[in-house]
Amino acid sequence: MSKSPDTRRLKSLHQLAKLKSDLALAALSSARLACEQTAARIDGLTCPILPRFEGENAATLEQQRLLYESWAEQRRIALNGLLARQMVEAAERLTEAREAFGRADVVEKLCQGPALRKGADPG
Repeated sequence: MSKSPDTRRLKSLHQLAKLKSDLALAALSSARLACEQTAARIDGLTCPILPRFEGENAATLEQQRLLYESWAEQRRIALNGLLARQMVEAAERLTEAREAFGRADVVEKLCQGPALRKGADPG
C-alpha cells in the first residue's frame, strides 16, 4: 500500500524540521564557543600581581607596568562588552534551538500516526 500524500508531506515536513533543529543547535554551539573564547581572552589579560620595581630602571619599569595595566583594563572593558553581546546572542540561539527541537518533536509524533500517538500518551 502506498503512502498517502499527507503522510509524504508530513515526512518531508519532519525532515525539514529536523534540519532546522540541527542548524539551530549548530548556531547555538557556535555562539557558546564565541562566549568561551572571549572569556578566555579576558582571563588572558589577567597577570599575577607584579612586585614594585626597584633599582636604576625602576621608574621606567614601573611606568611600563602601569601602561600595561591601563591598556589591559581598557581591553577588558571592551571584551566584557563583547562578551555581554555574545551572551545575549547565545541566549537567543538557545531559545531558537528549543523551539526548533520542539517543532521537530511534534512533527515526528504526527508522523507516527494516531494509534502510536495514543499509545504513547498516558492520558
